Amino acid sequence: MKLVKNMLLIMIFSTQIIAAQETEADTLAIKSKKYERFYIETGIHIPIDNLAKVIKPSPQIGVWYRSKFQENNFVEIGFNVFIPLKNESFVFKVPDTLIKTNTEGVSGMVGFRFNKLYHPFHKKEVSIEWNTSFGYAFFMYDANYHRYLNELESETKTNKPYSRAFSTFHIGTGFKFNYKNIGCQVHYQWTPYALFSDYIDKNFGAQALQIGIFYRQ
Repeated sequence: MKLVKNMLLIMIFSTQIIAAQETEADTLAIKSKKYERFYIETGIHIPIDNLAKVIKPSPQIGVWYRSKFQENNFVEIGFNVFIPLKNESFVFKVPDTLIKTNTEGVSGMVGFRFNKLYHPFHKKEVSIEWNTSFGYAFFMYDANYHRYLNELESETKTNKPYSRAFSTFHIGTGFKFNYKNIGCQVHYQWTPYALFSDYIDKNFGAQALQIGIFYRQ
């Protein structure tokens, strides 16, 4: 949880810096070109390695706020989340035994993206973006067995779900095709969930594609 808190603090601090820079830029450059600040994305999260054994292609949504720091160069801050559709249970390692468990709730990432904008057809309405992303990623799972391992007496007396998350970093890259305020995108991401966990196999899976559409305003 410390990693989550640190990432949130970094994002809040970065947002304040970006907002301050934009206010100053807007004051000094009244004639500067306007651009869309918000992206709303929807699509499918498609696992492409061993992760496909655990989840199926799953619905995904994202919200991003962007700021220009150079001509045709943008930095974005935001998140993508998806609802994992279970494919099959995966093995969860605990002392002296192996347990099968399942995904639960939502999973996703929060972080930053850097975008480079191109106009290959010399038309303002049409553009292509290349982006890279990094940040914090999480994968929620059913952790009911933690009730007994950690002797959580108060929770063992209830039937409420008990969830936890595998935490790791996120690295990705992809392309967007824009026409005016709408477009489509393909984004590759690497999230090595097993790298920081002793509970799952090292071949758990880490790669996925994000394919979908977006609207910017």
